Amino acid sequence: MKKYRFLFLIGIALLPLLAGCPDTKSVTTMINRDGSCIRTIGDFDPEDFKGIDSVKHDIPIPVDRSWELVNINDTTAVLKREFESVIELNALYTSDESELKMYKRKVELDKKFRWFHTVFQYRETYDGLLTEIPITNYMSEEEAEVFKSDDSKDHPLLANLDKKAQNLLTDNIEERFGLWLNDNIYSMAFDDILGISDSLGLIDIAEKEVNELKDTIKYMIDQEDKYLLTFDDDQMDPVDVASLVGIEIGLDSTSISILTKAVTLSRLDEQYENWLLADIANGHNNQVVLPGQLVDTNAELVEGDTLVWHMNSIKFINADYTMFAESRVTNNWAYILSGFILTIALIIPFLRKKKP
Repeated sequence: MKKYRFLFLIGIALLPLLAGCPDTKSVTTMINRDGSCIRTIGDFDPEDFKGIDSVKHDIPIPVDRSWELVNINDTTAVLKREFESVIELNALYTSDESELKMYKRKVELDKKFRWFHTVFQYRETYDGLLTEIPITNYMSEEEAEVFKSDDSKDHPLLANLDKKAQNLLTDNIEERFGLWLNDNIYSMAFDDILGISDSLGLIDIAEKEVNELKDTIKYMIDQEDKYLLTFDDDQMDPVDVASLVGIEIGLDSTSISILTKAVTLSRLDEQYENWLLADIANGHNNQVVLPGQLVDTNAELVEGDTLVWHMNSIKFINADYTMFAESRVTNNWAYILSGFILTIALIIPFLRKKKP
């Protein structure tokens, strides 16, 4: 059995510890009745805060100097910003130029008038990180849930198994997850290398030939028993992949040198590691407060009027992840007005009968 020592898997192993860390950041979005919202990020020690752009604070969403540091007390402060609508909030995501721009996120808010009630529907979606090769090619949906679960032993797939059988199954699932992750990373690396080659004018081949080349290089790498994003000698650097591509398509030594130098400068391996293991992978609490009474949500925790999801990249590694909630605000004026109209409707026939 091959042992996969992916950097990403190491990060996942640390998530439960990080989730319980007192430094875990919380991003709280308070939705107002008019559709505007207030976002806060915390907590920070005012004395330790080194500026809005500091990576030291592991801020999990993009911020700029329009955010204000608000002191709660002598030892606690939060970053705060008001938004006129979620459209303005989403604009902050799309204009982001930090390393967090690799995460595609969108917030939606629907406000529906229902006379006696106004319904608020909130959705925040993180696009899946690796979706080119479906994880279901390697495991069932249930097995993927086991891998992504915070407490997999409670999953129905494992609940009736003894400890030894549970360990065997989870090890097997982890190995297949490693295969899936490696194949996706390879696919990304190959496509990026081909893009660099094309920009240099080194490669001009048909799509069918591209797919054949992709499969051929993958077979060559598998034969060498090499993998991407590992801690040891099993590492296959994107520069090595570029060299194999150049050799396979018959580039001369000078062209191969140009290609590998360009790939080296692009630092693809660092990009992939940052993509999978940027600050958001350390975990943060995404919290939402909606006006009115809660009707429905997939929140992991409800604390009073605050809905909580613990976010980390495993949640959306292979598919989009959507947090949703629905609340209902009672329109008291509608009840009063309806009562007034009903009263008038009942009185009018009585008044007509009284006429001589």
